[in-house]
Amino acid sequence: MPHRLIPHYAQQRGAALLVGLLMLVILSVLASSAMRDVSLQEKMVTASYDRALTFQAVEAALREAEALVAPGTNPSFPASGCSNGLCATPDVNNTERWRDPNFTDWRTATVSLGALIAQAPRFIVEDMGTAPRWFGCDRMRPVSPYCLAPRYRITAVSGGGDRANVMLQVTYVPA
Repeated sequence: MPHRLIPHYAQQRGAALLVGLLMLVILSVLASSAMRDVSLQEKMVTASYDRALTFQAVEAALREAEALVAPGTNPSFPASGCSNGLCATPDVNNTERWRDPNFTDWRTATVSLGALIAQAPRFIVEDMGTAPRWFGCDRMRPVSPYCLAPRYRITAVSGGGDRANVMLQVTYVPA
């Protein structure tokens, strides 16, 4: 009986070894693909987290700017240009301040998230003059004393470097 087994083993050509190596290659490719997917998902989650933090910081800067021009605060706007984040009515013939890369009169907000965001949020408040609070109130006679109200354009930005960059802009009419 042992003499019959020897010729049977001699006829094998290593098919099990070849199948095993092929399975190992397939598993390695799958593992490599899974690791790449996990790495990409981690980057996406980090970017989403950075943007959410920066967005919250910029929103806080907007609220701080609104408090500067809230009723009863009597903000002092310069006749032209900007001073400490308060800006005169913009000139329609010039580039908007917030679009100008050389503009440096931003006011740094007091809100801070420390090292969690790349750059502290900053803002400007532009005096946009007075405007009707509701449509057509300025055409009524007599004009209601509650009709016209000051308007401000508030622009807040934060970000920089390779982290999230956020800019928010609102038109604010004090109540």
